[in-house]
Amino acid sequence: MSFREKSALVTLVFLVIVALAYAGQALSHPPAALVAATVGLVGAMALFTAIMIASHVVLVIAVGAKEARRPADERDRMVKLASRRNAGLVGVAGLWLILMLAVTAASHLTIAYAALGLFVLAEIVMYGSELVYYRRGL
Repeated sequence: MSFREKSALVTLVFLVIVALAYAGQALSHPPAALVAATVGLVGAMALFTAIMIASHVVLVIAVGAKEARRPADERDRMVKLASRRNAGLVGVAGLWLILMLAVTAASHLTIAYAALGLFVLAEIVMYGSELVYYRRGL
């Protein structure tokens, strides 16, 4: 596995873990206001950022700095491009859901959670697509 493939795997795993932990906390103890939800979201983002920094430092040490600094070749760029396309398709499809929620009687908090879920789902699709494309090819 290349450094970029390992990076995508680590990011995907921790993204799913942090997103599920945040969703579980938000569903078990729903915040009363959007401000309280924002504080929890900022905390989850800070936790995810700290985990990503630590995990990538460990990954660079394990793989080696030379491999980590290797410039992206054409295959890496094509994998990234196709993965971003897949995430974009999920984002566009999810945008319609958010628009439908906005015209219904959905609360602001519900719309905010739907938007957050959409972003997380698009990122999961992107990193999952990267892993599939690195393993199976384009």
